[in-house]
Amino acid sequence: MKHTRNVLMLFAVILISLAEPSTSFSTTSMQTDLTSNQAIVDTYSVVPRDSLLEENSSPKNIGNQGTGSLDVLCLTQYCYCKEYTVRCSGHHANLTYIPKVPNNTKNLYFSRNELPIVTKETFRNISNSNLKVLSLTKNDIREISKDAFKDFKSLQILYLDGNKNLPLDELSEAFGSFPRNACPDIFMEDMNLEVLPGFMFKGLQFCNISIISLRQNNIQRIDGKMFSNLTVLNELDVSTNFIYSINLRGLQKLEHLNLNRNSLFRTPQFYSLKTKECLLPNLKTLCLEENQIQIITKYSFSCLPKLQHIFLNSNPIIKIGGNIISSLESINILQLDDIGIDHELFEMEPNPFNSSTLSVLKFSLRDVSYSFYNVSEIFQLMPQLRELHYSGYHLPVKPKILHSIFPIFPRLEVLSFNYLGLREIPAKLFSKFPQLKELSLQGNEIYSWIGDEVFGNVSSILTLDMSYNNIAVINQTSFPQEMLKSLKNIDLSGNRLSCTCDNLWFKNWIRESKNYKQITLKTYPDGYPCQFPPDLKEKNISFQDFNPTTESCREKEDTRITVASVTFSVIIFMILVTSVFVYQCRWHIRYFIFTFKRKTNPEYISEDKFTYDGFVIYSDNDRNWVHNTLINVLEAKEDFSLCIRLRDFEVGKVFVDNIVENMYLSKKIIVVLSNNFVKSEWCRFQLMLAQSRLVKESADSLVLIMLEEVDSNHMITSVHSLITIASYISWTEENTSQKYFWEQVIHLMRRKMIQEVPV
Repeated sequence: MKHTRNVLMLFAVILISLAEPSTSFSTTSMQTDLTSNQAIVDTYSVVPRDSLLEENSSPKNIGNQGTGSLDVLCLTQYCYCKEYTVRCSGHHANLTYIPKVPNNTKNLYFSRNELPIVTKETFRNISNSNLKVLSLTKNDIREISKDAFKDFKSLQILYLDGNKNLPLDELSEAFGSFPRNACPDIFMEDMNLEVLPGFMFKGLQFCNISIISLRQNNIQRIDGKMFSNLTVLNELDVSTNFIYSINLRGLQKLEHLNLNRNSLFRTPQFYSLKTKECLLPNLKTLCLEENQIQIITKYSFSCLPKLQHIFLNSNPIIKIGGNIISSLESINILQLDDIGIDHELFEMEPNPFNSSTLSVLKFSLRDVSYSFYNVSEIFQLMPQLRELHYSGYHLPVKPKILHSIFPIFPRLEVLSFNYLGLREIPAKLFSKFPQLKELSLQGNEIYSWIGDEVFGNVSSILTLDMSYNNIAVINQTSFPQEMLKSLKNIDLSGNRLSCTCDNLWFKNWIRESKNYKQITLKTYPDGYPCQFPPDLKEKNISFQDFNPTTESCREKEDTRITVASVTFSVIIFMILVTSVFVYQCRWHIRYFIFTFKRKTNPEYISEDKFTYDGFVIYSDNDRNWVHNTLINVLEAKEDFSLCIRLRDFEVGKVFVDNIVENMYLSKKIIVVLSNNFVKSEWCRFQLMLAQSRLVKESADSLVLIMLEEVDSNHMITSVHSLITIASYISWTEENTSQKYFWEQVIHLMRRKMIQEVPV
């Protein structure tokens, strides 16, 4: 068995030595192409992720990745080879030395083993190779000699991640053993670093090192002077630390700076007030995501003439000044996604993104309503804008307001309005963007639209994303024919699709598009479940399995029209019957409503807290007698306080509420009966309320005045019952009889009620 294994290993070595490379070797590029759409969506990273790739690989799960041959054992049972890459990882204490590898090896990942002491001898098996990448990640290195790296003449990348017990003074001396013209990029991530000594990179001075990564440590302060002798250093990653203070002096050559996930409360100082010089004159990319920055002004990025990309996502920004990037001559990308924290403190000045070069803007506010800033001045003065990404539930969704917010963008190619709470798609809004190629309306509440009004004159769109809305039906009016001819990709997944004949056109369109391969319907059929009717939803039926025909839908439509007609006729009949009943009983219904309200929400008023001595119920035709006679005697002479509707009712309040409330604020109710009274519906309604009080309290609460003899033809049941139960006083035109009349009225007004109203 052992002999067989050795033969296989020898055969593998021969294959590797004879194999021609499918692609030439190159180190991981640090220049992420930020002009691509994916780079705009994803967070920019200025360091390669080879270490992460290596960490997730092990001898047990390495397979065929991309083109080329399968990984095979090479020379030793601990290592696997593929083209120019060798992985000897994950053996822990079982592997304590670096074994021999094929001579043409360019990438060696020796990680998660045990290598407590590193010297020049540690690398004797690879000293003669042309190694480009070396990973010593998580080997628990505790000692390292000052000549450890002396024999590496072509190394380009060195990973020391995860070695948390490595002495920094020894490591600094070991760095000095690299040949001057062969210094690699250094990755010292997750090493539990807290304070970096000033001499940390002294051994690399005047080397051609271009990248240093110190991410995921516990560093609080950074002094750029420790990098001052690294004359070609252009990329520094100190993300995921606890940095609250950074001095940028000494980093003049730096092009990419990653400060994501730290504790900065303001942007770094890029300009020296003392020496009047730019500290980072060559900086192109600045990452400040997930810090504690609260204020951004036009001075935040001063003296950065070559700055192209700014990333400020997920900061608790409460103020954005005007023209914050107008002085940046090369700015291309600005991301301010998920910013803000306190809507009451948030402030935004006009034209914050004014720029003649800005090409990509990603902007969304967290917990900030548009009522706290002038939304119409956000997206102005950006003539070169090609991509606009806006998301969050804080933009006005009314179509007219949206039209006023967005000017004409003649160069805009990508537009995303995701998760804005849009219910309607504004008509003709997209015609402002004649070059629009990609449109995303994902995660809104859109349910319908008129295709010609919304998508007319925008035949340039190639990709449309309307996933996760409330769309139930898609028909021939949803998209203009000109748009469908040019459209290449469309995503309508995650909607509330109705698997009924209403979607017959959509189903036929999917069949035709699939047959001719004109349009790609993304995530179909998995993302298109039937949401209606309920029985199909419960069975998890897919829209793909819904197969209606024109004939079956026509039969269903005829049946639906018949049922709808019958139902409509029945509803109309019931409405007519109900209307007649309500009209005939309208006053009884009103009376019932107000008495019910009083029973469920009683308001008791003691006699000494009444506002009026009497509430007068009378007909408008009898107002002269009430105003000139009744008021003149009872108020002017006898000092009673009467509630007269034309004088005392509250203006603007519902008339019925005025009647009920003032009646309950009056000690007595004075009813002025006449033929005009019994003819008035309002008077009869007030009389019902008065009778209710009469039943609850006593006859003493009512003063009944018969202004004239009521014609028997006009006599109604309620009036007849009232004059039967309660005594009344008849008005007369004779002077002698009037004296007796007023004595009776005044007596009844002053007479206390037998049954007191409880307090």
